[in-house]
Amino acid sequence: MKKTILAAAIGLMTISSAHAELIESDYESTGDNQAVFDTNTNLTWLDLDLTVGMSIEQAEESFEGWRVATYDEVFALFTSFFGYDPVETESSGYQSFDSGSQFYDEGMLWGELFSSNLAYDYSDPFTVVNYGYYDIGNNQARMMGTQVINSGNTVRIFDTNYNYTVQHDITSVLTGVYLVQEETSTTVPEPDTDPDTDVPADVPVPFGFAALGLGLLAFGRRK
Repeated sequence: MKKTILAAAIGLMTISSAHAELIESDYESTGDNQAVFDTNTNLTWLDLDLTVGMSIEQAEESFEGWRVATYDEVFALFTSFFGYDPVETESSGYQSFDSGSQFYDEGMLWGELFSSNLAYDYSDPFTVVNYGYYDIGNNQARMMGTQVINSGNTVRIFDTNYNYTVQHDITSVLTGVYLVQEETSTTVPEPDTDPDTDVPADVPVPFGFAALGLGLLAFGRRK
């Protein structure tokens, strides 16, 4: 599976070890950017827009070689990405963050990488949801993801303490499935420090979420 540079990225970024190091990746064709590779775990995550409306059972049947992510895998990704532990902080399951805050920007970036970016009109004409089911055992699943509300000024983050539980055969028009695939080996080269040397388009570049400068730019793109 080919790893590609995020189109919005400008140069190489210094990445905090407290955040996941993620690379835009391709699913079927070069440049489709429909997957995300986590260099910390060697897991590739399929974008949610490919499984929106599917149950876990349907998703696993439709994507050979992929499986539903477990609670432990989603928990590790969430805590590494957002930098807080829902268990330790005794989260109620979701929190809302307004524009200008760190978690608002990170929530927008989450939507850019994993997103279905599915617009849904509740009472707000600008509601975008990026939800996914993951496995918690005993044929049950829970949901994690983000929701953009308040005319784009607020991000609501649903973490792994969110206890809405469904069976593996349940579908939702608003929710995808977190599917993962293990990478047997992946080499991420050292950043090129020579300013006169161009970076080829197929060289993987770690994308760090501690760097928040791409927040609003990233949200503008639809996959």
